[in-house]
Amino acid sequence: MKNKHGRLLSLLEALIKWPQTGITLALIILYMILAFAPTEARNTFFLPGNIVNVIRQSAISIVIGIPITFTMAAGLLDLSIGSLACLGAIVTCAFITGHSSSTLEICPQVPIWAAVLIGIFVTSVFGWINGRVITSLNLPPFIVTLAMQEVAKGAVLSFSRGFPVSNLPPVVMGMGRGTLLNVPYTVYLMLVLLAVFWVILSKTKFGRHVYAIGGNTECARLSGINVKRTKIIIYVINGAMACIAGLMVSFRLGSAQTDLGATYGLDAITACCLGGTAMGGGKGYMFGTILGCIFLTSLSTGFNLMNVNAYYQQIIKGVVLVVAIAFNARNGISFRRKEKEEEKA
Repeated sequence: MKNKHGRLLSLLEALIKWPQTGITLALIILYMILAFAPTEARNTFFLPGNIVNVIRQSAISIVIGIPITFTMAAGLLDLSIGSLACLGAIVTCAFITGHSSSTLEICPQVPIWAAVLIGIFVTSVFGWINGRVITSLNLPPFIVTLAMQEVAKGAVLSFSRGFPVSNLPPVVMGMGRGTLLNVPYTVYLMLVLLAVFWVILSKTKFGRHVYAIGGNTECARLSGINVKRTKIIIYVINGAMACIAGLMVSFRLGSAQTDLGATYGLDAITACCLGGTAMGGGKGYMFGTILGCIFLTSLSTGFNLMNVNAYYQQIIKGVVLVVAIAFNARNGISFRRKEKEEEKA
């Protein structure tokens, strides 16, 4: 009896310590509210068509959340990723259609694969600049990426003159809207990217370097890790993944909008915090990021079905971000206190 009671207590303690316990409970509570809500959401949210839509939207959030997990695990920050998603989409679609807006024709028309590579290259360069400035001038990532966000916005508006790039060919829209076995192509792309970067973060030397830098930058440097190069690579990955996420949206809509990705950065940070990734670095969980993205997408979809005012939704999202960061900071303090106690022992 005592052994059984002890095992039960051990299981309960393990669940409490599991970094994704909070977000898992939040998802369960959210789905219970939506299942019993006295509104149309109760009859609509769990329909197959809506579930597919939630999965499709979550896939885009997860593609943005993947590099942000790397960034936060290394103790860094990137507020420019949403603007880079917009820039990558505008540039790529401009080269696909042969014009940078509905009124200008200054881009040569190139094959789709070449246009995608151009877009990824452009946003990767912006990411490289982020990393280079941060590491060379020793500036705070918050300031540098906030400035880059404005630079990228200006580049988008200068290139497009404020007009969206539309009239994408049917084959391109088919990539964004098509399905295989009733699952969108974008979900398969997300799963491939997720698998690749999950392995990189958890099983490779580069992933161990990311965690080491986030845990203690100076110790990582003294142990022989090229801290500057690792940080630059992280920001290059951010730029490339931002472009891919922007294209997932634009290919589905059939156009690249100049305001695309406005909330991507903060949403990704919120999802990572909800999933247990530490703001101060040293801890990062891909699975937690997935749950965080699904939670935020389900929350927005549920609010829309319940006809919650869009302004109130922004307020609630802001509160969720503050709560997530507060819990994240508290867990980070506990984590570091435990590490110090272990070092003393």
